[in-house]
Amino acid sequence: MAAFDIATGYVEDWAAHDFVESAEYQSPPDIPPERLAACKVKLDDAVGGVGGQGSPLSYDDTVRGAIAWVPSEPTLELMIDGVLILETSGAYIIRAATKSRFGHWQLTVEPNR
Repeated sequence: MAAFDIATGYVEDWAAHDFVESAEYQSPPDIPPERLAACKVKLDDAVGGVGGQGSPLSYDDTVRGAIAWVPSEPTLELMIDGVLILETSGAYIIRAATKSRFGHWQLTVEPNR
């Protein structure tokens, strides 16, 4: 039996959340070679609410929080300026990305205009 790997052990957790969309991740244009990967993304309901009240960060009012899972490539690094193309919500540029210890990504995204 293989040892449990916390970085990949939770890649299917997206299935336990509501309102998760299928999406495609595209790496930033200046990072060769261009990477494409299927992922699952849940957008935060609150636009401009990233960071919470009293946060030292200030964002444009179109910025949203998101959680992303990349079950097809659990070791893929989602990069700032990469693009998420969501199945029904449109395209978003990643402005901040932090991988949790449980393997999902906590993101700050804004619409790709």
